[in-house]
Amino acid sequence: MPEIVLTTEDMEFFEKLKTSEKNKCCKTLEDLRAIKCEFYTLMNSCPEEVADLENDIAFANIDGRSYASDCGCLYNSIARARADKLGDLETLHLIECEMDGGSVMATALRSLYGENSKIYNKFNEDLASDKLPLIEQFVEEIRSGDYPEHEPVLGVLDYWIRDWKSKVIKENL
Repeated sequence: MPEIVLTTEDMEFFEKLKTSEKNKCCKTLEDLRAIKCEFYTLMNSCPEEVADLENDIAFANIDGRSYASDCGCLYNSIARARADKLGDLETLHLIECEMDGGSVMATALRSLYGENSKIYNKFNEDLASDKLPLIEQFVEEIRSGDYPEHEPVLGVLDYWIRDWKSKVIKENL
């Protein structure tokens, strides 16, 4: 994947993000670039689950403060999709029964993707330093029922997914 640059569309979303009450961490264009970079890295680490994440965003099934249930954070969406595809009911049950959200999600990601995977290592690194991944900070104020058409935080993620998918398709031609 080439270097992440901000596009005209990103700049338009940034203007909308400035007035969004749910945007708590994207205050500068450098913040936006860092969030975009982390999100593309996340998608590159789990390409088979990107369509599921896109559906969860489109159908308002993201809750930035939950690692559990059928409506949770971005990592929850990805882990649930992966567990479902693998038929891993034990991990799916673990995700849905949040006890200690961060450590449960780390366990689920390790089980689903492996101990040496980028997605597990990034999440675990952030957990060890007692901070949320930047992309999770970005969606922290999003709740179930928030749609990308009305909430710029989700709108830009929806746009980035479509952009990422078009680049992946071009690379594979």
